[in-house]
Amino acid sequence: MFKIIPVAILLFLTSCASKKEPEKESISILPYKDMLLSELKQIEETPLAIYQYNYTAEGTLKDSAILDRAAFKALANNFTDPDIADPKVKNNYIENSFEDVVNNSYNFSYATTNEKMPVKNIILTFHKGDQSRLKSLQISKAYQKNGQKIMQQLFWKTKSYFTISTIKDSSKTETTGFTKVVWGI
Repeated sequence: MFKIIPVAILLFLTSCASKKEPEKESISILPYKDMLLSELKQIEETPLAIYQYNYTAEGTLKDSAILDRAAFKALANNFTDPDIADPKVKNNYIENSFEDVVNNSYNFSYATTNEKMPVKNIILTFHKGDQSRLKSLQISKAYQKNGQKIMQQLFWKTKSYFTISTIKDSSKTETTGFTKVVWGI
């Protein structure tokens, strides 16, 4: 009996010492940035007119213009920066996916688990028959810049257009803007 007690104590101590925190599984984020960059390259190489429409908070058209390529790239950069697939930040996101039978698509969503991340949520929608073809992309952002709280809702419809809805809130004023950029390839 006395021989069993030291063995039991030894087993207990070694089992307690070997317990480690389970490692967080590394998330694999679909390459949406590469897909967008590929589409941007295609737009650059195609002689298209790119139109920008700016709307008031009430939805009234404020102004419109034809964009040059540099202005287009600057606006499109909102969709690729910051990149949540960056190894330094990707483990701050969790993935969910589901099949959308009504829209004949698959949706992959990435939501942050860290409130300090500026990208709060991304939803990628793919064609059901071809998961390599991105249908659309939605991004929700919230961050601070120059003392202002900024919230953005971004939507990209491949081969067609994107929209950026922005609310800037400082202690004194709040401004809202809605921009739609159309190229239609």
